[in-house]
Amino acid sequence: MITVSQLKQTIARTYRLGFGIIAIIITVFFGYNYYQITSIDLQPAIINIAGKQRMLSQRIALIESLLLNEPNHAKVAILKAELSSRAQEFADNHEILVGRQPRDNQLNILPAVIEEHYFGGRQPLDTQVRVYAERALRMASETDITRYPPLSIDEITELLWRLDKSVSLFEARLGNAFEKEKRLTILAYVLMLITMLITVFKLFRPVEKLMFEQHDFALDAHYDAAQQKREAREAAIAKQLFLARMSHEFRTPIASMIGALELLPNMLDKQKELTAKATQACHQLLSLTNNLVDTMASAEIQQERAGQPFDLIRLIDECISVYSYQCKQQGLTLSIKGSETLPQYVFGPPVALSKSIKNVLDNAVKFTHSGAVTVTLAMAAKDERNVITVTVTDTGPGIPTGEQPFIFDSFFRGEQARKNNCPGAGVGLGVAKLQLEANGGKLELVRSDKNGTTFMLSLGLQIAESEQTGVVARQPGHFAVIDDIEISRQHLSNLIKSQGFSVDTFSSGAELLTRQSDIKQYNGIVMDYFMPGLSGMELSTNLQAMYADAVPPIIFISATPDIANLVHGSNLQIWQTFVKPVDRNRFVDALHHLASSTAFKGVEQREADILVVEDEPINQEILKAMVENLGYKCWVASTAEEALNATLKRRFDVILLDINLPDQSGLQVAEQIRLNGTTTPLIAVTAHAYEADREATRLAGIRYHLIKPVAYQELRHTLKQALLIR
Repeated sequence: MITVSQLKQTIARTYRLGFGIIAIIITVFFGYNYYQITSIDLQPAIINIAGKQRMLSQRIALIESLLLNEPNHAKVAILKAELSSRAQEFADNHEILVGRQPRDNQLNILPAVIEEHYFGGRQPLDTQVRVYAERALRMASETDITRYPPLSIDEITELLWRLDKSVSLFEARLGNAFEKEKRLTILAYVLMLITMLITVFKLFRPVEKLMFEQHDFALDAHYDAAQQKREAREAAIAKQLFLARMSHEFRTPIASMIGALELLPNMLDKQKELTAKATQACHQLLSLTNNLVDTMASAEIQQERAGQPFDLIRLIDECISVYSYQCKQQGLTLSIKGSETLPQYVFGPPVALSKSIKNVLDNAVKFTHSGAVTVTLAMAAKDERNVITVTVTDTGPGIPTGEQPFIFDSFFRGEQARKNNCPGAGVGLGVAKLQLEANGGKLELVRSDKNGTTFMLSLGLQIAESEQTGVVARQPGHFAVIDDIEISRQHLSNLIKSQGFSVDTFSSGAELLTRQSDIKQYNGIVMDYFMPGLSGMELSTNLQAMYADAVPPIIFISATPDIANLVHGSNLQIWQTFVKPVDRNRFVDALHHLASSTAFKGVEQREADILVVEDEPINQEILKAMVENLGYKCWVASTAEEALNATLKRRFDVILLDINLPDQSGLQVAEQIRLNGTTTPLIAVTAHAYEADREATRLAGIRYHLIKPVAYQELRHTLKQALLIR
């Protein structure tokens, strides 16, 4: 929008330009008229001369007649002098009329009809007039005039008639010129008016348009201000409702934790149950925190640039695994179809795809209380590119028809959400749609009725060639993967194969048991903890009963946050436990260790020195207590400077490193430790939970990435693996 001063300047400039152009047009018009008038101002004089020629011819004829009959020599002389004068004037006028001599510096241009009158025919008028004038001049100059007999009446009459016709022709020419000038003047006047109108339109139309634009802009600004005010009011209300919901959802597990902890010293006989309830409340609070952070992070809509190819199978598995545990808790069946059709590596926007799948899945799991959630995956070529479609179908109550147009609006919560007090801010679907559209994809509601709801998201991707890691196992290794979710099997299988090992995959424990003769040949068995039918715990118990100490090492993987604690409470000898998404480095290290011939050497390494770098006092105490309770010696550093000094004075077996330190980033500390020549395994212990954070720690030379709060058994398994790679 331009300022008022700029608008005034534009209008004044337009007026000046308009007046200038109009003045030029009027000047041109009057100049043209002046030219037309001056071009014919000779013609009246020509008509006068032509009329005078008739009178002169008559006077010459009369003088000639008088000379022939005048005996008085004195009078003859006078008559000759007049005859000479009249004849010369007659001849000079004729030269002007026929355009051989100028008049007032202008030559008389004869049109064709007058030229034909003077010079055409057997006896041209031009010749007749010149002969007539020359005869009279000779009579006036000679003494003996008797040689010149008088002209006949017919000759003089013919000359007078032809001279009269000349006058008529010149008068007709002047009349035609006046008529032509009138027509041209009218035409020039009309053209001038049209030019002036066009000029005014061309000049003032932009000003008019600018005025209307400013008016519309002012109206839009007023409307936008009112809209923003209304949206701000609605956002404030939504914020209050959101904070109220969050307060209620957060206070519920907090109340459970405080209540359980306060009851512990007063109910000694129920300490185990109270501790379990407090732990459960802690995990519930952690889940709420993660969901809230994900919601806030998802609100950042941005277009991603195509960079390095990413593992599509891994991305989808990590998206789905987050909700597989929730489905198990709610008694829902989670089915994944079509994952075998997907390529492993693609170019595209991984963040937008990940956030969108999570938001749509979160909505499906949240509002489905019984039945199933089905994810159908497909990749097809469309318009010279490959498009992935992810269809999420649930068996929930459906979305009422009246609410369907608003489901992608920010902070919209339908009747089901309000009535059942479902958690969430009402932004998931809207954010998913915006994320996809910002990257050339789309999200649409396919159907929704009493039998459930189906959403379909689609996004263009470019298939990349399979990456070659170049890593080959030092010794042949053979592993088994058991998981009821197909895409999880694919992800783990791809990860194992990328290290040069062979792998067999099974969809259930019962399927594995059909290969009893091969089970002992595996270097390790990777299985999901929760599986329908025969669970991971039951399968492990059966294997131990069947093979005793010959059972291959077992690695448990689960989306359950406290999987390590669940396994620790059993009598099974479990090699490692991983929470989905798995820590890739730790998983790879575990594979290589199990495939080596020294797989079980140094497992119980108790005499280890552990450095904990943590600035928060409470976290220091908890981590120190965990480390010492595991049988290791522990040193604590509160700052980056203390940590660097400690590594220069003592050789530690493992360093637990916080990323957010008061004086320096933990990533910088890791880089400095590596520059100092220290090869001690580094383990990040941080609240930074995103994939970008994991990649940053990897690039800094940190081997493993633990996310706060760290479970005791998870720390135990991580330290065990870290000590094995020394």
